[in-house]
Amino acid sequence: MSYEMKDMSEQLDKLKLYADQKTNNEEILNAYRAQDLMAADSLPFIGFFDKEHNNRFVATGFNKFGMTNGVLSSMIISDLMEGNDNRYEALLSPHRNKGTFQQLKQHISNPMHVVQSEAKNMMDKYPDITETKLNAGQGKIVKDGSMKKGVYRDDDT
Repeated sequence: MSYEMKDMSEQLDKLKLYADQKTNNEEILNAYRAQDLMAADSLPFIGFFDKEHNNRFVATGFNKFGMTNGVLSSMIISDLMEGNDNRYEALLSPHRNKGTFQQLKQHISNPMHVVQSEAKNMMDKYPDITETKLNAGQGKIVKDGSMKKGVYRDDDT
């Protein structure tokens, strides 16, 4: 089942149980979950949510770089709120021209890349972990059942 299809309340209950075991917090004040949007041009969407309202903002499409782009978002959005110019506003605007060719290229090439990568992983031959002999300071990729593992021997014992 995909992440988006899972019940959020069940996920939060599991997270609360874990947090209760590690901390002594008394109550949960807020909770959210995130799905990482990957923009076709690999740039986040930061700016006005729509062109009709100057008090609605969006910051998304961080391509798994949320800590960095979250800070950048706050800088851009605070400038927009104060009416100041920001040199990144046009580049990262949600209303920028995204380029049809680039979007099409991503949708076609991404699945092919995944298939190629998985096929390569299936075709690669690795020695079985039980038959692998390593000298001190040597490492290898080995097969352990259907899994690949990295192993390393650090001394002669």
